[in-house]
Amino acid sequence: NIFHSLIRMNKICSFAKPSRLASKLQARSISIGVNPVIDGLAASATLSMNEQMKNLQDAGKTVYKFGFGQSPFPVPDIMQADMTKNVFQKDYLPVQGFPKLREGVANYYGKKTGTDISADQVMLGPGSKELMYILQLVHESEHMVLPAPSWVSYAPQALICGKKVTWINTKFEDKWKINPDHFDEELTKLGKSSKIMILNPPSNPTGAVYNTEELKTLAKLCQKHDVLVLSDEIYQELTFSGAEYDTIWKYHPEGTVITNGISKWLGAGGWRFGYMILPKNMSHILVNMRKMASETYSAVSAPVTYGTIPAYLGSPEIDEYTRKARLALKRVSDYMVPKMQEAGIKVHHPDGGFYVFADYGETPKAKILREAYPKTKTDLCLSDWGFSKMLQESGVAVLSSSHFGRSPSELTARIAFVDFNGKDALDAVDKMSENEFLDKVAHKCVKGTELMVDWWKSTSIQFISLISILIKRSSKK
Repeated sequence: NIFHSLIRMNKICSFAKPSRLASKLQARSISIGVNPVIDGLAASATLSMNEQMKNLQDAGKTVYKFGFGQSPFPVPDIMQADMTKNVFQKDYLPVQGFPKLREGVANYYGKKTGTDISADQVMLGPGSKELMYILQLVHESEHMVLPAPSWVSYAPQALICGKKVTWINTKFEDKWKINPDHFDEELTKLGKSSKIMILNPPSNPTGAVYNTEELKTLAKLCQKHDVLVLSDEIYQELTFSGAEYDTIWKYHPEGTVITNGISKWLGAGGWRFGYMILPKNMSHILVNMRKMASETYSAVSAPVTYGTIPAYLGSPEIDEYTRKARLALKRVSDYMVPKMQEAGIKVHHPDGGFYVFADYGETPKAKILREAYPKTKTDLCLSDWGFSKMLQESGVAVLSSSHFGRSPSELTARIAFVDFNGKDALDAVDKMSENEFLDKVAHKCVKGTELMVDWWKSTSIQFISLISILIKRSSKK
């Protein structure tokens, strides 16, 4: 393009032939390389799964979408109305965020946690995901410590920022929560190096919440080993009734940062709004995060900001919306979990959010899959291959745990129980009995659960066993 532009310039200037500079540019090749860190990252597991689902749907097959974690609920009317009224807002807002909304977030979380939080401690951003990334760029830490399993984007962000990722393995018996003794051992191995850890209650992918005593124990260990905690509380408002909600912010106050937003709680993933709350002793981190923000995204969208204000100033409509969303999600999970447990799938009831983390390793199908796994016939690990087979044969899509930091030889996966119409759910959850709600609103979750359970118990067992025999025979040849 540069060369041709120069040619045109030469013609305008009445030159008979290209200049020497243009000739050199034509001959010189431009090196277009890719950052090896980025190039080494795996492709998005969600995008790959979506492609498989689309191919099946194009072939006329019904797909049950238990793999993609997006809120099914519409954005509350009061927020939509305020955003619409402010669609004319076109000016840049302050880099740290609109003061009125920062004040609202500070008051909201101050009351929630019983702690003193000022607007100066709050930073708004285009999604909490972006703020997490900027924090990691700014904070001088060598290691990112993550429970296994953890959300799929935590580790890639850390790797992009040049940090070493240390996984803390968890067990089904502990509800996939960090065991304090094991945690202490792993942190001791890291020595005096600077560390940051992410907790995510309720967890994506497990739905687990840490109770007060568990948080106090973890807080003491983080203080002992000088660990900065990033408490990602994006699902916090979806904690179910009966589950105890608390935050490590209260017990590790000088070493905890909170992130949250409206993507999961209020169904506004596409609005891209989130926030971060930092302790007062980390004002220097906040100053440098502002610098990063000013040189990248500049500010949060003005209409989105104005539309979000009602969520944090207190509103009966928002309170009622939240109550109904929690109830609808709990009804669906209360149906799915026992059905899975009856089939020999190891899974806990979630404390909140819209995920469960299931271990299929002791089901009849698991043994057959391990025997049939074509080690020399696919680039997929056992976990990805097994759940890809389930999608192809049953139409049920889940997300393999290999993308959440678990072993690729495990048959564990995240299940998102949100394959229903969220507006219908909010309208019906108080009017219908549990059974009627499941039949008329959450029927795809019901049917998908039945198909998944049947597949792990018996579907295609003879067919897969035949594949196994053929593979073994061919390998002998």
